[in-house]
Amino acid sequence: MSYRLLNQSRLSDDTAAELVEFALAHSPTIKKTIAIKLLDGEFPSGHAGPGSIRKWAGRAAHFVTTSVPGDDWDILGAARVCWHATPLRQYAAGHSVADAYQWIETTVAEGATHIGRWPIYRTHTVEEAVVHTLAHELMHVLAFDRGRGKQSELLCEEHALRVLTVYQGSAVTA
Repeated sequence: MSYRLLNQSRLSDDTAAELVEFALAHSPTIKKTIAIKLLDGEFPSGHAGPGSIRKWAGRAAHFVTTSVPGDDWDILGAARVCWHATPLRQYAAGHSVADAYQWIETTVAEGATHIGRWPIYRTHTVEEAVVHTLAHELMHVLAFDRGRGKQSELLCEEHALRVLTVYQGSAVTA
């Protein structure tokens, strides 16, 4: 598998390549070329799909776009509690967004490791957030690569948490 990286984020090209290579090395093999774009954003987020719908992807079969969170993400190395947007949207359907965030914060403070079936995880650095998001989006690409359409968000999130856990325990973060 090969990839083409377009780094338009505040990360150095070397750091961006290191994070992409880590996420790829710890994800199932994807047979076709992937175009990966890193951009600056307010919080970690991503999107994946067929390369043909993004001009910047060139001839790549698939693309992944990942947002690199802002400078305040890793202030003093404090852990950020993170979760996929799905449980927030599900809860917020009958509540205000502020109430939904308060519900999640309370759930986490009570020691929960999941919101329903959805894992709660912590990132300490921008790099950890990027590795997690890339691993999540790569699982979507794997489904496209194998002709299965979009992969389950929950399966993608579980894979991303496994990759994040390996990254957090690796020498890369030291």
